[in-house]
Amino acid sequence: MAGPNLPPDALRDLFAQTAAGDMAAFERLHHDTRAALHALAVRIACRHEVAEEIVQETFVKVWRHAGSFDPDKGSAFAWMVTILRHSAVDQLRLDVKHADAVCIDEHGDVAFNGATPDQIAIGRQEARRVANHLYRLRPSQRQALNLAYLQERTHEEISSIMQVPTGTVKSWVRRGLQHLRAQPPRVAGLESCAM
Repeated sequence: MAGPNLPPDALRDLFAQTAAGDMAAFERLHHDTRAALHALAVRIACRHEVAEEIVQETFVKVWRHAGSFDPDKGSAFAWMVTILRHSAVDQLRLDVKHADAVCIDEHGDVAFNGATPDQIAIGRQEARRVANHLYRLRPSQRQALNLAYLQERTHEEISSIMQVPTGTVKSWVRRGLQHLRAQPPRVAGLESCAM
């Protein structure tokens, strides 16, 4: 991860000035660290709008608590990254409270719902890879896989929902899985999928 464009001593001085209420120092701190913090927030949250909220919350906390920074315990930027990570976990927990299922929408976007923040953070990169592969499927195959594996529907239920014969659903699921299995890197867990 790239750090701020300031030497550690200059960053530490900006923290001391910010702790004393110096708004100009805080604005410089914001200007010189925002890009690096935003890049990290995007990697954690995977969505720019959520990353923006996390970075905003991080700077609010930095402004309020700059006086509690102890240079003997680590660098100023590391302290900011710690605040950002805590803000990200708080945001992910908030997102989880308002959700209850995992789904892939018609655009192939994956939504993590009902998972812990750690599970979300760990799974997002793999989910993005799976979603990219799923997006390449025909919409009927993608919907059938979504219903079968993410919503745990039976072939008969999928047949009823999609208003197609059960044999067609089985073919879509089988061909969709074959396509996913053929994609490098292998998507964990699909090698043993059987319906």
